[in-house]
Amino acid sequence: MEAGWSARAAGEYAARVRGATTRVLALEARAGATVAGPEAARAALGAWAGVRAVPPGTAAGPQLGWGSDVGAALGELAQVAGWLLFDAERHHAAHRFCRLSLALARRCGDRATEQLTLATLSMQAAHLGRPDTALRLADAALEQPRLPARVAAVFHLRRARAHALGGRRGAALAAADLARGLVGEGPSPRDPAWAWWVDEDEVAGHLGLTHAGLGEWHRAVDTLTMATDGEPGTTGFRALFDAELLTATLRAGAWHDATALAARMAQSAGGIGSARAATLARRAARSAVAAPHLPGALRDAARHLQTTLPPPYGGGTSGPSPTGPEGSVPPCGAPRAEHRCERHTGCW
Repeated sequence: MEAGWSARAAGEYAARVRGATTRVLALEARAGATVAGPEAARAALGAWAGVRAVPPGTAAGPQLGWGSDVGAALGELAQVAGWLLFDAERHHAAHRFCRLSLALARRCGDRATEQLTLATLSMQAAHLGRPDTALRLADAALEQPRLPARVAAVFHLRRARAHALGGRRGAALAAADLARGLVGEGPSPRDPAWAWWVDEDEVAGHLGLTHAGLGEWHRAVDTLTMATDGEPGTTGFRALFDAELLTATLRAGAWHDATALAARMAQSAGGIGSARAATLARRAARSAVAAPHLPGALRDAARHLQTTLPPPYGGGTSGPSPTGPEGSVPPCGAPRAEHRCERHTGCW
């Protein structure tokens, strides 16, 4: 029983919170992170407010300690909000929700959510040009005992990206090889539910990102082509890999492939729900249009892609939080006396 709430009340509240998480994920599948991210933030804040309206552990409030199902459900929803806001390029709010998720997951002992949140924070750090932070977060996760193979693979992919951005080619490729071998072991009964997407295509895509980070554009084209299978996508990593592939083909001087890819991407670009992917595609198209030495057909295809991409989110990487004034997202689920940033790997 959760202190202050009956087992039934706690179970019902946790179920409602998980229902909100399911609805947000369904919205993301239909409309993408740019739409679902703010909705996830509102849902997470509402769920958190329902618990924090009274002091935890009192006669009216739940205890969010070890084994708390309410705490686990809140942590899951905060993680989803953090991930979606990251994909929507709302990085300040994304980081704060991830910190809340991390604190809740650690407090209630939910290792699966803790691991997924660390993976998100590491990816965000790399995306924002902080490879040392990305590497530190990945290394911290890999220090955990008895990691399932596919979970470990995710953090080796994060290490590969961080090493690539830091110019450490040998370490980057070694980490990617480790990830490939771990994924090759296949699924395990110990895998968390979120690990369903960790497969060979995911590894190929991230290996492509690693080669791109190293400036090895021809190899990036080869591996990203394998990951996308030649058909543009609009959601999640598929759209991101397409955008990275367009950049790589341009940097590799593969004009014919870049022209064909830009034309194919334009057919579905309006449905891209990832602000990260749309930003990368827009940047690649803009560079092609502005380069007078490129073939006219390629510049025309890039110009058409520009017109079909969704409008940019005005805030970019430093945009306003979708959750209101500073402080509306709890900075950490732990009491301030327990929050020591030198030990809290979610803090920058």
